[in-house]
Amino acid sequence: ITIPSTVMLPSVSMRFWVNVTFTSNDQTLSRTSNAFTTLVVLSDPVPDVKIISGSLSVSSTDDIRLSASGTPNALSSTLESEMLYSWAYNGVTVGTQSFVSLPAVTYGAGTFVFSVTATDPLHATSARASISIQVVPTPSILSISVSPMSGFAMDTTFTLIASVFGTAYPLTVRFAYNQTFAKRTLLSRYSEIFQLTSVLFPQGA
Repeated sequence: ITIPSTVMLPSVSMRFWVNVTFTSNDQTLSRTSNAFTTLVVLSDPVPDVKIISGSLSVSSTDDIRLSASGTPNALSSTLESEMLYSWAYNGVTVGTQSFVSLPAVTYGAGTFVFSVTATDPLHATSARASISIQVVPTPSILSISVSPMSGFAMDTTFTLIASVFGTAYPLTVRFAYNQTFAKRTLLSRYSEIFQLTSVLFPQGA
């Protein structure tokens, strides 16, 4: 007897029995025998997968870096190192390793959903996970004003004001000046304050 797999319920105990009756040709003798067996159909061992991201928000000048960790089912003999991966965005494959690094500038600004499918090659079972990454445009420096426009070396105090625009907050700036093309001198660390006061410059700066 052949039983279609579609009627077998996974992880459910099912009992099958057979009844055999023997009757003599003259109908004077009859014997009956029964036998049964219990069968449990195990479901396919589905793996587990998780996505690890360094940041859910990246600048358009950076890379989108994602990694996945696939774990075989406890009923599978597949090793973690044998798991197969496929990364996708909008239905298009963008990577086939456990990690992926994609230039954010390729996607522009906005929110993008990436997914990964981890497959157990032994049982051809898969698990899928997804993550949303926000790509923010690079901030723009609209202008820098210096007051006064001239003065005496290491004597006149100057005030620097930066005007910047960006969609990701907080925005931070740092001030610096160049005496030569190759030499840069920092005046401040990155800060949310866009103004620097009481600055002294050497001659020619």
